[in-house]
Amino acid sequence: MEKQHLIVKWTKLMAILIFGSIAFQGCKPVLLFMLGMTENYNGITRADEQAYYHKHFGKYHRTDFLFDQIAIDTFNKIPFKPDWDGGLGYIQFKMFDKGGHLVAQYSSCEGPRTKHHINIMDSIPPGKGILYQCDTAYSFLDELHYLRNWDGSNVNIKLPFESDYVFVTYWVTFTGIPGRHLLRDVEAYINDHPEYTFNNYLVCLDKILDEDN
Repeated sequence: MEKQHLIVKWTKLMAILIFGSIAFQGCKPVLLFMLGMTENYNGITRADEQAYYHKHFGKYHRTDFLFDQIAIDTFNKIPFKPDWDGGLGYIQFKMFDKGGHLVAQYSSCEGPRTKHHINIMDSIPPGKGILYQCDTAYSFLDELHYLRNWDGSNVNIKLPFESDYVFVTYWVTFTGIPGRHLLRDVEAYINDHPEYTFNNYLVCLDKILDEDN
């Protein structure tokens, strides 16, 4: 009974703090805080980025690349899918088949991963018949053009892939919990389909600040 009383008391206290914050600041700052997201983001140092990666993603043992820093601004001005509004889509994955053809693409701006009681992660490829059509002319070679190793050198990955499918999963520190959950769901998808072989390349979209300046 004492434990239940403490839980109720703590819940009421949290409710007062949340609604009090909303009253003085509005809903957005509170929501961002609860999700671990950052509103005023101007970039991150390489050390902080690497610390975030190892804390949240190191357990997946995936290869991590950096998205071309100049291209980030360019991609933010063009549609991420045909007939879509401009924007990179920071919480996003792309899936390519063995030959490097784009077969699936999802961004959180399309809505939740469960639509009409159907989880887009239940099919091969994901979102078949549910998601907005991706640009099938886009290939992994196009994506490869924007990927960089952490020393700034170009990434060298040859086609065809050794695996049946390859995911490219974007991540960025300021998306907090929603961004981390996307990677979690992609990894769960891979584990749920042992009849296929997969690789999952993680691509950081953070703007890396020059620590010397």
